[in-house]
Amino acid sequence: MNTMKKTISAALALIITASAAAACGESADQAADTTVMQTDPAPETEAETTADHLSELPDDDQGGRTFTIVAQHTSERFNFPYEEKTGDVINDSILERDNAVEERLNIVINRIGYEDRGKLKTEVQKTILAGDSAYDLIITSMSDGINTLGPAGTLYDLNGLPYVDLTAEWWNRSIHEDMQLLGHQLFTTGAISPCYYLTPIVMIFNKRLAEDYGFTDLYGAVYDGQWYFDKFISMVDGISYDLDSNGKMDYEDFYGFSSDTTLGNALYATAGLAPVKSEGGVYTLDIDSQRSIDVIMKYAGVFSDKTKYIIQESGSDKVTNVFKTGRAVFSALNIYGFAVPYRDMDDDYGVLPLPKYNESDADYLVTCNTWLPTGVAVPITCTDPEFVGLVMETLAYTSYLTVGPAVYETALRGKATRDSESYEMLEFIFRSIVFDFNTVFNFGGSSELLRAAVCGLKPNFVSDYEKIKPKAQKALDDMIQLVSENYGG
Repeated sequence: MNTMKKTISAALALIITASAAAACGESADQAADTTVMQTDPAPETEAETTADHLSELPDDDQGGRTFTIVAQHTSERFNFPYEEKTGDVINDSILERDNAVEERLNIVINRIGYEDRGKLKTEVQKTILAGDSAYDLIITSMSDGINTLGPAGTLYDLNGLPYVDLTAEWWNRSIHEDMQLLGHQLFTTGAISPCYYLTPIVMIFNKRLAEDYGFTDLYGAVYDGQWYFDKFISMVDGISYDLDSNGKMDYEDFYGFSSDTTLGNALYATAGLAPVKSEGGVYTLDIDSQRSIDVIMKYAGVFSDKTKYIIQESGSDKVTNVFKTGRAVFSALNIYGFAVPYRDMDDDYGVLPLPKYNESDADYLVTCNTWLPTGVAVPITCTDPEFVGLVMETLAYTSYLTVGPAVYETALRGKATRDSESYEMLEFIFRSIVFDFNTVFNFGGSSELLRAAVCGLKPNFVSDYEKIKPKAQKALDDMIQLVSENYGG
C-alpha cells in the first residue's frame, strides 16, 4: 500500500467520527429537508468489531477507472449527493463516502440519475440487452424495475461477485436468505442505497394522546415482548368517536388507529408468513393455506369496522392529516411517509415496530416499502466482476459506517423522531427487516388483494383469491421459467 492509500484508509475512520460529531452538534433547523435512516445501525462496540473490514479488502490502484451507477434519484427519494458539499450533513456524508472510496481505489464514480423509475427501467433494459456495458451498478425500485429486469435475464448473479459479503450487516440478510431465484441472487438492498433508510413500515403514536389514554411505557412493552396485536387492539378498541357530530365516521373524526393500505402486507409479514414457498426448485403461492387464511381473516375482521379504524388507499394525504392534527392515537406507514410530512406536527410522536401477531412470537418482523428506489443489482454485461465486487463492497461498508451515523443522528433524532427512546427503537427495528417475493412481484395481483383483505377492504378474500389463483400461479410459473431460461437452474 502506498502512502496516499494509507492516508485515505486512516481518513475513513476520521470520517466516521466527524460524521457523528457533526450530526450530534447540528441543530434540527440545520438538518436536511430530506430524511433518511441507517440499516442495522451498529453501536460503538459493533462498529469497533467490524471497523477493520476495510483492511480485509484490497486497495489496489485501479488507475482512474470509472465506476458508473445508474439510479432513480430525486430530491426526496435520493441515492446521490450533490457534486459539492452543501453544509447538509446527510448530503456531505454521502459525498465524503464517495470521495473516500474514489481515493482509496483511485476510481471515478459516475452518477446517472433518473427521476422517472419507469424510464430508467426501459432505458436500462434496452441498453443491457444491446450488450452495452454502460453501467456497473443499478439502484431502483424493486416493485417497478428490479422485478422486470431480473427475470428478463439482464442482471448478474451477485453470488458470483468477489468480495461482496451478502451476510454482512451492510447488506439485507432477508433478501439473501429468502429471495434467491433458483439459487441465483439477482438483487439485494442495504446501506449502499441511502434511500433504503426510508423504507421500513412502522407504527407511530401521538405521545400526548397516549398519555391521556394511559398507554404508558410502550417502548418497554416492545422490549419485553408484550407488544402484540391483541393487546394493541384492546387498547384502541372503542376510543374512536364522531368528533364533528355529523352522524358518520369520516376523515374529520377521531380514531384510535389510522393507516393507509401499506399496513396490509406489513401486518401479514409480522405473522411470519411468506406468500411464496419453494421446495426443490418448485415455487407455489401459499396465500390460501389454512394458517394464511386464518391470519388474513383475523386482521380483516378487526379493520372492517370503519367506525373504529380508518384505512385509506395508499397515496392519499387524508390519513396523514388525521394523525398530524392530533385526531389519531396510532398510525402505521413507512418512514418515508412521516419523516418529512410530520416535522412541523405540534404534538410529539414516538416510533414502534408493528405489533407481533401473537404474544408467543419470538421476533418483531418489519417489512419495507418496495416501491422506493432501493433495489441493488449489477448488469449481466459486467465484464470485470472483481472490479465491480470490490467497489460495491467498499461503498456499502463505508456507507454503513459513515452515511448511516450522520443521517441517523441528525435527520432522525433532530426531526423525524422526537425522543431518544424512538431513536433507539429505530435501531431495534432495522435489525428485524424482512422481504418476500410477492411484495416485489405481485403475481397476478395477489399481493394487492392480500393487502386490501388484511385492511378489511376486501371482505371475501377466499372467493376473491380463488378467482385469480390460476392467473397468479401462472405469473409465478412464467417468472420462474424465464429465470431458468436466462440463468439456468
